[in-house]
Amino acid sequence: MSDRIVSRWANAKLTDVAQVWFSGVDKKSSPDEESIRLCNYVDVFRNREIRMQIDFMKATATKDEIKRNRLLEGDVVFTKDSETSSDIAQCAFVAESSNDLVCGYHLAIARPDSTRLLGSYLAFLMRFPRVRQQLVRSANGVVRYGLTMDAISDFTIALPSVDEQRRIVNILNTWDKAIENIDRLILLRKKNLTSTSTKILWEDRDDWRPLSDYIEPSRDRVGNNRSLEVYSVTRDGLKPQLEQFNKRIANEDIARHMLLKPNEFALSGLNFWLGSVAVSHLKHDVCISPDYKVFRFKPTASAEYFRHLVRTAGFREILSSCSTERASVVRKNFNRELFLESEVPVPPLAEQEKRATILNAVAFELRKTEAYRALLENQKRGLMQKLLTGEWRLDERFDAEALSPRPLNVGGRS
Repeated sequence: MSDRIVSRWANAKLTDVAQVWFSGVDKKSSPDEESIRLCNYVDVFRNREIRMQIDFMKATATKDEIKRNRLLEGDVVFTKDSETSSDIAQCAFVAESSNDLVCGYHLAIARPDSTRLLGSYLAFLMRFPRVRQQLVRSANGVVRYGLTMDAISDFTIALPSVDEQRRIVNILNTWDKAIENIDRLILLRKKNLTSTSTKILWEDRDDWRPLSDYIEPSRDRVGNNRSLEVYSVTRDGLKPQLEQFNKRIANEDIARHMLLKPNEFALSGLNFWLGSVAVSHLKHDVCISPDYKVFRFKPTASAEYFRHLVRTAGFREILSSCSTERASVVRKNFNRELFLESEVPVPPLAEQEKRATILNAVAFELRKTEAYRALLENQKRGLMQKLLTGEWRLDERFDAEALSPRPLNVGGRS
């Protein structure tokens, strides 16, 4: 923990203020055992809180296993085993329970002494990277990582009073609920963009023409004496290679790499059939893998119109139909001729630009909402830093409204 934690907060080992044990209940069912709902590894990964509306797996367990591993309201359940150390100690707070809800294998249960530690507060502590890193660093393994009880016994946390813990939880819950609301809005706006794109781009029964009327192959290479950023073409569009892989994949010599100019269309040489395609939105040239395919638009085509068209399910069907299997199901060859012969519904240029304007407005609202979500997440991390280290104190006089997130207005303005 940080040396900035105030001295009035006592440091305590988790096992001094909570019972902690590992579950051994597996997914197998036996007619000699009692039916249960099993809280699994994925349930902890996917949910901030364990509530009864989750579709838990059905399994069986002995009476002793149920008695020992039944989850109670106020518990914290966390991952003790994982294929990567970074997935160790992912946790969920048990906000609701029932007599048949049992913790599954590969998970640990922490049951706090409520007079000293709130489970909801412990869950926030374990999501705070500087705290959770204690457990991540102590996980042992090569192929698979795991926590031992000795490692958990050394896990130290700093404890304010239970009243202050409750105030901190109330504030951070407000931020989590705001983020959950934004996530729902993002999902709605994604669905709106998808449905609007389908309606605007694919419902024409006329004006179906081959792609060769609108695009032509580009074979431009980067060439010598140019220093360009390397990008990857993914299902989410163009991504800087360093951002996508956290390392440089390309060779230092990029002379033979494909040159991608603004408003040109590129598709992945490997995953194109899964939708790894994009029309460059960048204002400058970049380079992409020499295995990628690049096309430039003819004067009959609006790059903005095609930017939306290539992201649709209908266009992915075209890409899939232009692929042939190679040595494996994953790796497929691209049939350029068949692709260029494929017909798409493309109206005259003026109408393309009109429809693109409508879709750009819908996409803009989505991007703005996603940016607001990223802002909330960043602000919440900063707030956790202040509150969970004691840098900011919350006594009975604190202003909850001042620490609440600003709402996103209906029109998309924050």
